[in-house]
Amino acid sequence: MVATGYGRNLVRQAGKAITEITCHAKGVFRSLGAGSLIDIGGQDSKVIVIAKDGAVANFTMNDKCAAGTGRFLESPRGG
Repeated sequence: MVATGYGRNLVRQAGKAITEITCHAKGVFRSLGAGSLIDIGGQDSKVIVIAKDGAVANFTMNDKCAAGTGRFLESPRGG
């Protein structure tokens, strides 16, 4: 079992703990290969660049709570 995310170090039964960024990169690389991904979440938003070997080449994330950042995806424009 692998634990990830903000509470990863609290899961004592996990054999390994990795960051959410690494987890995202491994999953996307396995499914789609190298490239960039955008994660718009409830706690934060991230942009992750995945290298040709599957490693995280670069990433950036906001530094404030982003609760509701995905709300714009649900709201229609105009009236």
